[in-house]
Amino acid sequence: MLTAVCSDCRLQYQVVRGRVAAAEATVSVTRGPGAHAAPVTVWVYQLRLALANGRMEPVEFRLTEPETFTAQKGDVVSTVYLMRGAERDSLLSVHNGTLGERVVIALPGEKAKKEAWMLAGGIGVVTIGVVAMATGMGLLGFGAGALAFVGAGFTLGHTLMPRVTISEDEKARLTSTQRMIAEKLELEEARARVVQGIESRAELRERLVSLRTKMERLGLDVYAPRIAAMNAGIAAIDQQVALEARLRDMYERSIAMLEIELESGAAVDAMDGLEAPHIAATFVELRDLEEQQRELGRQIAANAEVEGLLRGSS
Repeated sequence: MLTAVCSDCRLQYQVVRGRVAAAEATVSVTRGPGAHAAPVTVWVYQLRLALANGRMEPVEFRLTEPETFTAQKGDVVSTVYLMRGAERDSLLSVHNGTLGERVVIALPGEKAKKEAWMLAGGIGVVTIGVVAMATGMGLLGFGAGALAFVGAGFTLGHTLMPRVTISEDEKARLTSTQRMIAEKLELEEARARVVQGIESRAELRERLVSLRTKMERLGLDVYAPRIAAMNAGIAAIDQQVALEARLRDMYERSIAMLEIELESGAAVDAMDGLEAPHIAATFVELRDLEEQQRELGRQIAANAEVEGLLRGSS
């Protein structure tokens, strides 16, 4: 769980990340106003996220088709909230890092703007009544009410936004911190994809080993080419898993280093944080491992027999 202030808009956000422990979606269909209105399909999603500290975080939001969201047990999901002081003002977006899916629930300050224009409407109506009664001129009252409505709407919209006051030094520190948080979130999503890949390859390897064992028990020559192909496929899987395990460990190490910098407040200015020598060196090693993973994938794809076997068994 991370809470940070945007140095540009001066709004405070909170990011909550966890693994899906339970997911449920219910749907309702209603008709809009009018006899010939098209039906409106609304999905209500209820998730329970298991956080790193062991706490369960409930998440509920609604989407109107064609927008939908997919999540299943084990997926890494992040939620982004706009904060008002220590309280959550509104849920802004939900991200499924495992699937690379994101839905926007609301825009920052959307709730404040709605409240501002509702209050402005009341002010406009009161102004119309007061001016009309005082002058006996209804047209003048409507004009004054319209001006009051527009002026109050913009003024209250700015006033009700939950902005945080920050100094120039704090702004520089926040800019550096934001970069680190963004990098940390990207690393966590990449780690989730790697972990999912390792798990799926382990399942595939188990199926291939089981099938190879059955063929070997029969001892028929007709299976010899297929057994050889399976041996090559299993070796390719082992090579991929070994590299992905190194990559997973490097992701976890990089994430831990960024968490230390964030928690210690070491990102004082733009030269700290991601540019720190120990972090920069780790990122160089991480990018090298990512390139090795891509190159291994290209080599396997170039081997038509192994690629066909892995695809056919997945």
